[in-house]
Amino acid sequence: MSLHAGVRFLEFCKGCSLVAHNASFDMSFLDNAVQLAYSERDARFAHHFVDTLDLSRRLHPEKRSHKVSTLIVDYHIADMEEHRALSDARQEWMLY
Repeated sequence: MSLHAGVRFLEFCKGCSLVAHNASFDMSFLDNAVQLAYSERDARFAHHFVDTLDLSRRLHPEKRSHKVSTLIVDYHIADMEEHRALSDARQEWMLY
């Protein structure tokens, strides 16, 4: 992520909660963007986020798999293009 894109994304997210599956993975990239944008080694992406992987594990501890591909079948969510940003965002929105 470029410095300019990182700063713009931070501004875009201001006051929002983010939803992601396995959010710690995504947060590491966002932490890196914040560190680059503000030249602070220990800076962190401080926005609130919801992790649908964590939610699934809490709501359905009996499930063997909590993958997005499994959850969209279980919840009858239309299978869109896998690993495409807009499609993934829509699936996360529907899971949440």
